[in-house]
Amino acid sequence: MEKAKRGQKPGQRIGGRAAGTPNKSTIVKRLLAQHGTELATNVGILPLQVLLARMTGTPLPDGTLPTDKQVEAAQAAAPYIHPRLASTDTTIKSDNVHRVVAADPVAKEWVDEFANGIEPVTVANDVAA
Repeated sequence: MEKAKRGQKPGQRIGGRAAGTPNKSTIVKRLLAQHGTELATNVGILPLQVLLARMTGTPLPDGTLPTDKQVEAAQAAAPYIHPRLASTDTTIKSDNVHRVVAADPVAKEWVDEFANGIEPVTVANDVAA
């Protein structure tokens, strides 16, 4: 007589934290990051403002020009406060007609085939490069 097997069956998971539920340390990190972002946006000068002031040579909102240390700090803090723009793929649909102008005239047979909707047969020309 065989003993009954105990435990989970293959591919079955019982117990534990549900998928996507953050643990305590993740929650603390997110709250600290959110708090720091709120402080930076509500109280101080944003890193982007410092970098733009340096690029354009204009003074900061407090009337002073940004120092080298401020620019270094802004460069280090910018990725944590300002999101990067996502790249996008753009497809442009156009009704423009593109014509190829050739030095040699087009054969009448090709024009007739093209006008009737038949795909033209391409013939390799001996053109010196």
